[in-house]
Amino acid sequence: MPVVAQLTITLDDKGALSVSGPIDQLMLCFGLLELAKDSIRQAAAEKQHRVQAPNLADLAALTRRP
Repeated sequence: MPVVAQLTITLDDKGALSVSGPIDQLMLCFGLLELAKDSIRQAAAEKQHRVQAPNLADLAALTRRP
């Protein structure tokens, strides 16, 4: 699938933020940001609904007797 638009946001270890892409096209960029936010929210929601196997510390805590 060909790339139609790309917006790249970079944060370096000193806290400097840079944005590259078609930033002169405000509506396109704001739309891309909204779609990115929706994708992040969806991924977080899917992760919350997954069943994860307990780790060893959880299992050990269940078997301890007071």
